[in-house]
Amino acid sequence: MTDPTILVVDDEDTVRLVVGRMLRASGFAVLEARDGRAALQMVQQRDHPPDLILTDVVMPLLNGGELASRVRASRPDQRILLMSAYALEDLRQRGLYAEELLFVQKPFTVEQLARAVRSALA
Repeated sequence: MTDPTILVVDDEDTVRLVVGRMLRASGFAVLEARDGRAALQMVQQRDHPPDLILTDVVMPLLNGGELASRVRASRPDQRILLMSAYALEDLRQRGLYAEELLFVQKPFTVEQLARAVRSALA
């Protein structure tokens, strides 16, 4: 059995790289995209979708919620986990968080991230 593949989407290079390292250290295979558009293109072009898309919420071009909506239009079973340094209530007030999506608050430890990812995959 292969390791679950996680697509990490974050417009901040440092954050994306650190999150990728955290996931690899926890036994996951990692793909990376620097924004929602690049992630959408990657998902559409792959024969096998990632097991989970872990995406920042607040990004230019295509935010995490919009990415989730577009991916689920063609792949309704795609697992998606949102992450943000913004408080969940702030995201709700700005209309950037859909209740059906899972969420993990930044900053997080390796253990907190691995637990959130495993929960989203379950």
